[in-house]
Amino acid sequence: MTADKIQISYPDDMLTNQLEIVTNGCELKIHPQDIAEWLIATTTGKVESNKKPRTETENHITRVIFENIHSQLTNMFRVAADTPVFKIDLSLNYKFDLVIDHFQDFMDVDLGHTQIRDLSASVKTAHAHMNFSDPNPVTMRRFNLEGLSSRLEVRGLANANFKELIFTGSAGSLMLYLDGKFQQDARIELRAKEAPTTVYIPRGLAVQVRSEDGNLDSEDIEFAVASDYTRKDGCYYTQAALDGQSPQLDILVTKQGPLEIDTI
Repeated sequence: MTADKIQISYPDDMLTNQLEIVTNGCELKIHPQDIAEWLIATTTGKVESNKKPRTETENHITRVIFENIHSQLTNMFRVAADTPVFKIDLSLNYKFDLVIDHFQDFMDVDLGHTQIRDLSASVKTAHAHMNFSDPNPVTMRRFNLEGLSSRLEVRGLANANFKELIFTGSAGSLMLYLDGKFQQDARIELRAKEAPTTVYIPRGLAVQVRSEDGNLDSEDIEFAVASDYTRKDGCYYTQAALDGQSPQLDILVTKQGPLEIDTI
């Protein structure tokens, strides 16, 4: 089904429900709203009739698809003045798994207070911004983030309430802000290849930074760490981690470009 405006109700079966948002050739904007529907999506700008958003349902997967790529378009980092905007209001009232697959043009996503149990985001665009402006009320078991962007910025990550975050890919620059409130121990694995990466971590949090073999000194990584970290056996720790405080944040570095750990 295709439409200029899409409204989807939350499935009644209460089993594992997964929402997939697949977009390309548009600006994607997602924001949380206190609405009865699962989501409401609207499109602004000129869209050809055969490329309007559509929905699909398969088992417990609901897909919202907006494919606006023109055949002559070859530059994934193109941002055109006439690019349509696909805006999604996402409900705060339901628990679900979320997949975002966005290719080409700007992305601005806020998932604050949405009840996401698993999150997978694949972002291939010039500039992408994600935010968790308020805490996730449920535990996010895993957050898989794949990026191929000139600039990828994720803020409020502590509010995502994840147990595990894995980043893969490459970006012109990757910035991860772990502001917000950690509710449990968490693990981050960085596989950023050549991408310069900066991780901003709140002062006072218990943090360990290590490589796969436990010794960052053995890795060929351009690495800088804030002055309040202590080096011990090839790993780096905050004083809170050395004191055994919780929650604990474990950062595993593999296949990594230049990395900076800074304090906010």
